Amino acid sequence: MLRSIVKDDANEFEAIREKEHVAKVYEAILKRFDQYYESWLAKSDASPSLGELSQKFRVKASKRNDKAVLGTICDNALAECKKNKSKYEEFFDRDALQEYQDDDPSLFKTNLSKKCPVVHHCVYSHRPEMAEWQMKFKDASSQELLDIFVNLVGFADDYVENCNLKKFGEYDDFKKFQFEPLEEDENYSVQGVVGMGIKSEVLYHLYPHVFPKRGRLDVYGLYFLSGMESFGLQGDSSEFLMINDMHDVHTKNYKMDHNYWYPYSLFSLYALRLTRLIAQKAASADVILDYDHRFAYVASFFKHVCEVNRESMEVMLGGLQD
Repeated sequence: MLRSIVKDDANEFEAIREKEHVAKVYEAILKRFDQYYESWLAKSDASPSLGELSQKFRVKASKRNDKAVLGTICDNALAECKKNKSKYEEFFDRDALQEYQDDDPSLFKTNLSKKCPVVHHCVYSHRPEMAEWQMKFKDASSQELLDIFVNLVGFADDYVENCNLKKFGEYDDFKKFQFEPLEEDENYSVQGVVGMGIKSEVLYHLYPHVFPKRGRLDVYGLYFLSGMESFGLQGDSSEFLMINDMHDVHTKNYKMDHNYWYPYSLFSLYALRLTRLIAQKAASADVILDYDHRFAYVASFFKHVCEVNRESMEVMLGGLQD
């Protein structure tokens, strides 16, 4: 998407939600899923390739053990998710949040920047595009930040308590998620500071079976999986990109960032469909997934897709920095 178009025009976001459009995007994803899945396994397979073995020893190499390879991938995906999970659970503990409310709300912002991994990463990021966010975070009210995270955690708790997980796993329409309040209700956001990227990271680590994280690599993952196609959008650009064509127009060198405004419900639909595709592959390899962390596998898969396309990402972003 071109930022100059979507800044004041919501038509592009309406277009990507249309049933026919969603079907075309998913069809494109399906066309590429197998090749990325195969490279996911191949990269994780520590054994030499059939070609290497046959050339070196002139013997027939054994078939790759997909169960062992996929099992290792899944174990690593869970470990990555759980690595910071306890930090989120401890910091956003309901009693701890209430203590901030009752005792000293002014401490929340400082501790948020120190103890919440995603916020800490943003605060200390050296990426040039984060400078504006860092200034806004510096000016944000500690009380306001506390209030929206209390609301966010409350939303998550209520949603999970009332969620039929069997039906959830079968959702095939983004409207069924009913995640719209997370993006549309001002009680869950701080303009320019706490958007869906940060919120989804928190929600994901609290409930990784219900809320996928919609970070940079996750959206880029869908960009590459969908073949980098525009599907008829204005400006002939992908819905998974946000092209900043509003600065340095004389150079025509636009930075192509991930679409940080991408609708969370629609993203969740594609992520959930991918969990089902991965689950099918896992079943055929006799690997049992942990559905309490279903979106950890998709996060790992998106990361792999981006690694395969690392050079393209470097070109789009003018280099990769943390």
